[in-house]
Amino acid sequence: MNLTDREQYKKKFLDLLFDFLPNLKASHSILEEKLHPNLFCPLRVNLPRWVLEKASLVIKELFALRNQKTYQESLQQKALDLNLYNPKHFGLCMSYDFHFHEETQRLKLIEVNTNASCFGLGHWFYPLFDCPFPFENYSPQDFVENVKTEFSLWENPSKKPLSVAIIDENPPTQLMYSEFLYFQELLKKFSIPCTIRSLTEDCTQESFFYNRYTDFYLDSSQGQSLRHLYNSKNFLFSPSPWEYLLLADKNRLLEWPKYQTKQTLFQEHLLESFFLTNETEDFLWANRKKFFFKPLQSFASKGAYKGENIGKKAFASLLEIPAMAQEYCPPGTLFLEKEKTLKYDLRFFVYQERVQGIIARVYEGQTTNLKSPYGGFACVQFF
Repeated sequence: MNLTDREQYKKKFLDLLFDFLPNLKASHSILEEKLHPNLFCPLRVNLPRWVLEKASLVIKELFALRNQKTYQESLQQKALDLNLYNPKHFGLCMSYDFHFHEETQRLKLIEVNTNASCFGLGHWFYPLFDCPFPFENYSPQDFVENVKTEFSLWENPSKKPLSVAIIDENPPTQLMYSEFLYFQELLKKFSIPCTIRSLTEDCTQESFFYNRYTDFYLDSSQGQSLRHLYNSKNFLFSPSPWEYLLLADKNRLLEWPKYQTKQTLFQEHLLESFFLTNETEDFLWANRKKFFFKPLQSFASKGAYKGENIGKKAFASLLEIPAMAQEYCPPGTLFLEKEKTLKYDLRFFVYQERVQGIIARVYEGQTTNLKSPYGGFACVQFF
């Protein structure tokens, strides 16, 4: 696999998108620039079907827990401290990220994300590489239906007609800006007005914000304009800070083992986790090779360290911020020629409790990235 192959994949990928969304051709030059060749990994991850079945059950159980009145009440003080409210809807483009280790047959939930990338574009990797899509009942129009469902659930008697703004910090500079353009044209195809706006722009013309901004609680200085709109309750944020609190805040990974549901399958697939504090410092340093360390409010593996690689300086820096140690579960492995190996994790895309897509993130090194010459997004098949 070389760069020429990847450029050919990109050309075929764009042809697929333009066939489906002809108006997207107006952004051809932007897409050429933003679709990095390293996105396209032609390798295929083949897994036993029980992996899909178990992951789907874990997701359903966590969604059921999310809806429990007692669970939400247990987080009410945190919500008050953060000035959050329950908007009575859910969140677009959620993802549940898992590691599956073939040798031990362990399937473990690594984290939950509220504004995961590659849900929209990931669907098109399957026809690109002539791979059957694992979810026969899904079509790209389902994203549009998810938007409509979110809007119908939103309890606001004075809400304006549905119009969507895809919001992020300086969107054209984002790595997945091409997906913003895709979603914009997809919504327009089904007669839903859609714009792409930076968080510094006036967003009050739209009623629905598809929120890709990674200030999850809208508490940074840059996010104050969005926080003001959120506080007004006159605009729908999906995903919202409330959804992040319930499912994606990494504190939940440390708290979930104490919760009981009618079934407790999900607890079998959680990793042992600890807060990194002065009280746990000595234990975690002594056993660091068994753990993976990460900030509680991080995303995209920022500030994350594999325990066997962490030095005292990095370890000390994590003690100064809210951070966690998570039992290390090896990622999956793909074998190439000449004994070369790649790692992968599994990203399940979900709306409410319904799994609507999956992609494998293939990489070299410590954490997922799009820099590996053989890495990128790969299709997954179940047998």
